[in-house]
Amino acid sequence: EFLARLQEWNKKKLVLAKTTLKRRYPILYNFLFESMESKGKFAHVIETRMFLARIQTLEKDPSSNTEDSKAGLKLLYDRKIISKDSLKEVQGWIDIVETFPESPTQRSESDTTQERTRILFELDAWMEEWSQTAKIVVTNRNHLISLGLATRRKNMTKT
Repeated sequence: EFLARLQEWNKKKLVLAKTTLKRRYPILYNFLFESMESKGKFAHVIETRMFLARIQTLEKDPSSNTEDSKAGLKLLYDRKIISKDSLKEVQGWIDIVETFPESPTQRSESDTTQERTRILFELDAWMEEWSQTAKIVVTNRNHLISLGLATRRKNMTKT
């Protein structure tokens, strides 16, 4: 549920903030959204967390808060793209999501490939055992053919 909320917030508010700032306040846009292109199932969580951290930096650190960034933040607040309450709420969602145990989708690709290979070897061993057992237990040739363990013999009659 919180992942879905974060994804929805990311699709609406974060995209709106990007498009609003890109043309009007490019310096603020670069600060807030630089190197924020994440991939994967949890990309929206990472992007939103980075956005919130950068907004907090702007609000707390006077040295990073230029006239351009003040005007850009004011625009985001005035247009109700973000608000203090919504940022706190979204931060709460992120805190909850980050307490989730590691998702299987976060495994590295090599781990997934190794796991898949191991499972395929186990399946192959089971299939070999099953087919050998079936060939011994099932004696009717038609049954073996229907199980895929034998093929039909070609008719060798001469004409």
